[in-house]
Amino acid sequence: KTNVFVHVRDEKCLIESGALLEYFLVELIQIEHPDIRKRLYSNTIIGNKSSDHADESNEQKSKLSKVIDEIEQCIYCLYGLVLRKSKMKYLNDHNCRSLELTLDKASLVFYALRPKQLPGYEGRLCTITSETESLFQRFESMIEWDDEREQRRKLLLSYIADAASINSQGKQSDELIHLSDKPFKSNNALFEKDLYYLFADYYLKMGSKDVVTNESSKKKAQEYYIKDLCLNTKRFDSWAGLTVIEFYKIEEFVT
Repeated sequence: KTNVFVHVRDEKCLIESGALLEYFLVELIQIEHPDIRKRLYSNTIIGNKSSDHADESNEQKSKLSKVIDEIEQCIYCLYGLVLRKSKMKYLNDHNCRSLELTLDKASLVFYALRPKQLPGYEGRLCTITSETESLFQRFESMIEWDDEREQRRKLLLSYIADAASINSQGKQSDELIHLSDKPFKSNNALFEKDLYYLFADYYLKMGSKDVVTNESSKKKAQEYYIKDLCLNTKRFDSWAGLTVIEFYKIEEFVT
């Protein structure tokens, strides 16, 4: 499937409103994310668990690199987006008018950039680049942060900050149990489910020798972990990430 993309010249890229090129794009993304069609075209709730994969051979990595190049060309033709500025000179301009980047289309681009496996809190390396982070910021601006999301955020902040959220029997408060029993279903965009977690992971691990910048990054990470928990209340790595940030605060206080 690595050669599934057919180079279409000039304005013919977007015949039938880009339906053919978009089909090829989904086929290419499917190589890294086999369940992409189920995610995009069904109402099935997909979990975050990823199966273990053997280390990729050099040949597989070479093929994947070519697939990524083709994905970037598709996205450039469809939506006019350059995913990696360093590769811009290799993109072919087919003189076609870009399609509007709707929430659904942004979900396609998101899964083209989303890591095959979501990173764990314990790692040290960022799994998205600063260019990807910048593009994801654009996606976030398309999402409506409504009253339900805000109520959940305030409840989580209260639970984290207030020891009264744990009763004398050591059980969670009724409000938090209610939050866990009824997972929030995003009605904005498919990519919102993992977007905030990737932001949080990026800011937690980006690091900086500058104290002010480092502190600002940790604050952003904390905010995004909270946002992620509004949608994924039981995501362990978000709770663990918040704990790591609190540890950093204590460490800075005592040193």
